[in-house]
Amino acid sequence: MHRYSQAVDRHDFARLRTCFSDDCTMSGYPPPAPELIVGGDAIVEYIVHALQKYGRTQHLLGQCLVEIDGETARAETYVQAFHLLAADPNQTAHLFGSYLDHFVWTDAGWVIDDHRIDIIHVDRRTAAT
Repeated sequence: MHRYSQAVDRHDFARLRTCFSDDCTMSGYPPPAPELIVGGDAIVEYIVHALQKYGRTQHLLGQCLVEIDGETARAETYVQAFHLLAADPNQTAHLFGSYLDHFVWTDAGWVIDDHRIDIIHVDRRTAAT
């Protein structure tokens, strides 16, 4: 999850792709995101497009509970994601929620096979000048 967050914030999309299985699914993101995105390549393509509206982002990960069962694992990771809007850097969006992920073990190590976000709240603000 740290590799995922860091790759998103650095716009390192080649590294981001290594976080997902080929058949990974992603859901829970607010419209205009589709209800379900299928495939590691499609997920990265969606994230690349979504990040265009932000100048900078910073994803902070908190408590993480991981349950491993052989070559699969489930995790819930608290997330706070801070976004500066590209069109107006004085506008911010701060997301609070949890990532709910299913991982599989591969020759390359653990990868996300199902990625879902449970959004608790999004706070939008104009920075004080």
